[in-house]
Amino acid sequence: MKIKNNNSGFTLIEMLVAVAVSSVILLMVYTAYNSVIKTVNYGRNVSSYYRQLNHILNRIDSDLSALYWKDGNSKLNFISIFNGRYSILNFVTAEYRDKRIFPSPSSQYPVTDIHETGYYLSQKTGEKNYTLIRKTDIHYDESFSEGGFEEEILSQVVSLKFEFQYRSDWSDNWNTADQKRIPRAVRTTLELIDPFGNIEKYQIISLPGLAYE
Repeated sequence: MKIKNNNSGFTLIEMLVAVAVSSVILLMVYTAYNSVIKTVNYGRNVSSYYRQLNHILNRIDSDLSALYWKDGNSKLNFISIFNGRYSILNFVTAEYRDKRIFPSPSSQYPVTDIHETGYYLSQKTGEKNYTLIRKTDIHYDESFSEGGFEEEILSQVVSLKFEFQYRSDWSDNWNTADQKRIPRAVRTTLELIDPFGNIEKYQIISLPGLAYE
């Protein structure tokens, strides 16, 4: 009786080749997967950025469109100052909620949506660009710079400028105490750093005075 030795199997070289090929395949799969994940996350971040920007521009337009001003009421001033770098805008706006009719502004608290609103830029220590601030206060008076709630609504802002149409001309500054009227239109120009690191400029034109008396 003869006994046959079975020497069939993988040699060391074959094992090394198999491990090398498997490693290459796994690396290719991981690279492709990682690339897809980065693309999805990047797309999500870009989408979130433009969605937020669109919301903020709509917020500015809504506030300006609902500008509340009445002849002879010194507390309802519409004031904007351009300091050579950016604009500072303060006014009184009337938010309509559930199509509610608001009473006289003199008794607005707490049953109306008439309040002070302001927009300006703030620069944090050590940062090159600005943060867009929206300030609101349920009360309105002649001291726009005092009190109120400040909300940081957009970062990486390069510049903010409000321009106001009077007849066919545009002005950088406006004060209803001097002009005795509200502007025909307000042009908002916003420059900021986009997700790609570039400076983008956005511009909207609002027609104030939906709550003008």
